[in-house]
Amino acid sequence: MKRIKIKNGLIIALSLLLLFSACTKKIETTPQFSLDGSKPLASLDQAEFILNGSYNSFLGAGYFNSIPTINTGGAVLQPASFSGMPDMMSDDLVETFEDFPNYRKVSEWTYAADELNIQITFANCYNVISGVNIILRDIDALSSADPDRANNIKGQALAIRAMAHFDLLRYFATTFDRNATAPGVSYIKTYDVTAKPARLSVKESYDNIFADVNDAIAAFNAGTASSGDIAKMDINAAYALKARVSLYAGQWQDAVNASTTLIDQFPLADMADFPGIWTDDNDEEVIWKVKFQSVSDGTPYENVFFARGNKSLYRPTLEIDGLYDLADIRYDSYIANIGTFNGIAHTPRLTVIKHRGKSPASINEGGGFVDWKVFRVAEFYLTRAEANYMLGNESAALADLNAIRTARILGFIDGTESGAALLDAIKLERRKELAFEGHRFFDLKRWDKTPINRCGETDTPSSICSLSHDSRAWAWPIPETEINANPNMQQNPGY
Repeated sequence: MKRIKIKNGLIIALSLLLLFSACTKKIETTPQFSLDGSKPLASLDQAEFILNGSYNSFLGAGYFNSIPTINTGGAVLQPASFSGMPDMMSDDLVETFEDFPNYRKVSEWTYAADELNIQITFANCYNVISGVNIILRDIDALSSADPDRANNIKGQALAIRAMAHFDLLRYFATTFDRNATAPGVSYIKTYDVTAKPARLSVKESYDNIFADVNDAIAAFNAGTASSGDIAKMDINAAYALKARVSLYAGQWQDAVNASTTLIDQFPLADMADFPGIWTDDNDEEVIWKVKFQSVSDGTPYENVFFARGNKSLYRPTLEIDGLYDLADIRYDSYIANIGTFNGIAHTPRLTVIKHRGKSPASINEGGGFVDWKVFRVAEFYLTRAEANYMLGNESAALADLNAIRTARILGFIDGTESGAALLDAIKLERRKELAFEGHRFFDLKRWDKTPINRCGETDTPSSICSLSHDSRAWAWPIPETEINANPNMQQNPGY
């Protein structure tokens, strides 16, 4: 593989190195074009090659994977930014004495602009974006060779670009208000290693995200809407992203419409099949997943759970452990009490087993890896319920809430909540259903920065256990490496 030319400065300019390092793990094709992005792509095969590299970047540190990062002190395991960390920063997980405080700055919200985990997240999101921008620069010129295939590649690239920018917005924006003038993200639509972009406002960031999502849907409709591969984004994944972004933006009717498109196609799993979602025995409910093909790929929850006799670094809080009904099929699929560690009894020793994956369960025994389910239809029942509630359609909201509870709790009798109690029930069910899937911190942030309090937890070395409504930590700092390299970049307040 040819060496990539790298310029000093902007992190975005480094991104293709990461992209093509990632893609060499599984993609053996030798590209017949310069990998510095300066020359146009010559074929749809080359566009697909780069697209595969973008998908592999989701397996990298700073997205859905926990993999070692080498520094002067040796290998350090980095939390997966969009799978593990949003739960570690919430009231669903708490640090245990089995941890080596590698992640304490994240889970105690004491990070600063030099935090390595934040730098890795920032870089890898723009890494993903860089590759698809090369595709989007050249894809229209290649479309005459096979218009259906070209539109499918274009749809995937647009959806990926929208998702990566939205995920950046989730961490780095101080507010999710749809019309906010506060700084959002730098929205990168061209491949330019010399660029020093400023941050758009939150409103402008949303405008670009929605434009890319809608263009992705249009491209899929113009070509082959689905590749038939659940590990690739298709029109359903684009609608899932639109529903999720619409919920954050408070575009309630758009959230209802996009969710309905998915609910009409994807049934909820029955109680017999539900546990198999988490061991990859089936793909019930799954709209799009990031595929971990072998233990060498890493695992999205490795930093939280080391199974059966190994370290459990972060455990479920006693609060969330107590939320589940005894007849709830989710509990035994999500949480276990394994009691002892190195022969010493812990009462309880709770662990997350939701992403333990295939047997053998131990990471050290070569197991424990599992595909990351980015979008499941259950999320969109709860999205539609919340959006309908906000639109004043309480009967529709209650119907979706009851559908989830009936599918998960044996013998459940339909609830009759209304008013504020109904919204509370929707929020509670969202917490229970989507626990340990990378949603909780962002949900609390979009619910007007609901304060976090896990101070009632015991058996933890963590000394900081609460996050106030007005804390700076609801938004991550822009990495100092980016601030130093880019004079146009604006830092978040308090950093």
